[in-house]
This record gives sequence, structure tokens and C-alpha cells, in this order.
Amino acid sequence: MTTLNVYLVALAVGVTLAITVCLIFRRTLEGILTELCGGVVRGRFWMLFGNVGLVLATMWCGLWFAPAGGGAVGEGVRTFTRTLGAAVFGLLAVLVILGLTLQISISRYESAARRAQRNPQLPTA
Repeated sequence: MTTLNVYLVALAVGVTLAITVCLIFRRTLEGILTELCGGVVRGRFWMLFGNVGLVLATMWCGLWFAPAGGGAVGEGVRTFTRTLGAAVFGLLAVLVILGLTLQISISRYESAARRAQRNPQLPTA
């Protein structure tokens, strides 16, 4: 087995392990998040959000350990892993930005709803 094959198998095992962890925690995590978020739709969203992040982070970290072989094959592997790593990092960055934006928006929405409930005469934004 070549170094490239061993690396690809290890990367596949790592991503499979991340997916397995997501599946194992699925029911329990969804229940907890539904309770914490105050609704099924929000709970499911944050569960899926976390699952996607877990799998992408596992893949991105695995791409850091690409073999550094020589020759044309080694250069091709380095180019492939750098490009894929950058793409996965981009997805993770967007996921983080989306999560922060949603968290801020949800907090503002809930604060406005609480103010409106305490003071029904005040206009809502």
C-alpha cells in the first residue's frame, strides 16, 4: 500500500468516525437542543449545524497531514489537498459567520419579544 493510499484510507476513516459520532448523538442532542432553543425547528437546525461543522472540521484537520511525497504524484497530492483544504476551510468560515449572525439575530429577536410582552404599548422594531 502506498503512502497516498494509507493517507486516503485514514482520512476516510476519520470522516466516517465523525459521521458516526453525529449519528450516535443524534436523538439525545436533538432533544436537548429542542429544549434549549425553545422549539423543534431551532433545535433541529442547530443539531444539523453542529453535525456539518463536526464533519467539516474533521476533514479540514485531516487535510493538514497530507503526505509530502516527491515527484509529479507528490506535487499533485499537495495541490489537491491544499485546494480541498482551502475549500473546506471556506465552508467552515462561512458556517462560523452564519452561526454568529444567527445567534445575534436570535438574541435580538428574543429580547424584543420579551420587551413587547412586558410593555405591549411600546412599538416593536
